[in-house]
Amino acid sequence: MDKSLYEIMQEIYAQKKTEFSKDIKLIGTLTSEEDTPNGKVLVTNDVFVIIDEMPDGSTSQKFIITGLDKDGKIYPAQEIAQDDLSFLAQFQNMNKVEVVSLNELDKQLEKIAKKLGVSKEDIRTMSEVDLGKALDDKGLSKDDLDKDESQETKQDEKTPDPNILNNVSAKQEIDMNTKVDDRYTLADILGVPAGSKLLVVYPTNIPDRSKLPYSTNLICMIQKPDGSIEYSDALTQVGGKDSDKNVYEVNRDGSRVEEKSVKSSFAVKSSIVKNGIITARIGSMGYIEVGFGYIDKTSNKDVVSERLEDQHTRYTTYEVRKEFSQKEGVDNITDKMDEIKEHPEMSKNGQNGITLAEADGDFSTGHEEVLEQIKAYNPNISEVFTDEEIIDRYHSMCEKYPDDNEEDKIRYTQEDLAEDAEHMRGPMEH
Repeated sequence: MDKSLYEIMQEIYAQKKTEFSKDIKLIGTLTSEEDTPNGKVLVTNDVFVIIDEMPDGSTSQKFIITGLDKDGKIYPAQEIAQDDLSFLAQFQNMNKVEVVSLNELDKQLEKIAKKLGVSKEDIRTMSEVDLGKALDDKGLSKDDLDKDESQETKQDEKTPDPNILNNVSAKQEIDMNTKVDDRYTLADILGVPAGSKLLVVYPTNIPDRSKLPYSTNLICMIQKPDGSIEYSDALTQVGGKDSDKNVYEVNRDGSRVEEKSVKSSFAVKSSIVKNGIITARIGSMGYIEVGFGYIDKTSNKDVVSERLEDQHTRYTTYEVRKEFSQKEGVDNITDKMDEIKEHPEMSKNGQNGITLAEADGDFSTGHEEVLEQIKAYNPNISEVFTDEEIIDRYHSMCEKYPDDNEEDKIRYTQEDLAEDAEHMRGPMEH
């Protein structure tokens, strides 16, 4: 085992733990370029997560970033809020490592100490040479021991506790052979065998949450064609008990885009797609609803998603899947977000969402009725201003008077444009 890592994790845990903390895990590294008197240098920091188990049975996590200075001492550990956008943007590009748990390292230390017949403290004070000699004296190989421990830990991390599947209040199975864009299935994207299923469950009894890869209430697993079930290395939790993502979901035929709340969200690590995400929530009928989409790489908060087919949801049309292709879906996400949020119909409690075709980044699309009302107010308006300029002015009025009703916003736009048009063309002839 890596005794230095063990000591670093112990020190950070002691600094940052609370009465609810159960474990700390090393989950990856972040590399950044920093300016120094000697020029730019690459700085690598380790990323840890502390798992807290709350009195109500829920869990939360806090991210910790730290590193070692030139003397091998730990930098002050920096705690990162889960909704810190700058960190979450880096998180997507984090170099993931095999998850290392302080609890598991402690168990490994105990196991080595037991085999050698000494205390854990004795092991910690041994040099590498002394430890190697002690293992040789017992006929043990340090390399073999580390390999065995690593395999056991990895298997424990990937294999769900049977109690999780035996005690659930809701469960959803997604056929991963179904295409989610115009080319790829979910199995292709997550790199799992064809015929696999995505299982999303809401467990009611979790004996030891420290062994879970997620702190969220909804948990994702992969069921392979042979029936074996494991956690997926391709899914990393980015939204907790109640995800902080703004999700705009497209229905099966693209006739509506509505804002949805989700309970959990998982970033997709894939060689096929970038910025992919799986979202999950409990629907109005108590079923788990699962979506696939893309995170807007600019804000890292907005998501465009499509419902994945299940026993309650029909297969999406080709037109919708085409929008979720890499060529069209990713490149247009920022524009789509602006269009969706600006559209007046989205303010009506999501009951009259715009269509996917209208969410195309063209601000005049989907505003035809508003546009005609404004142009009809004064003929000079359409002669002086383009449709795009008219809708831009309308949006400005919406931002300036957010609490006013729709009719007033249109009237403000009419009067403002008419006045400007008259000044630019001169008084109208009567």
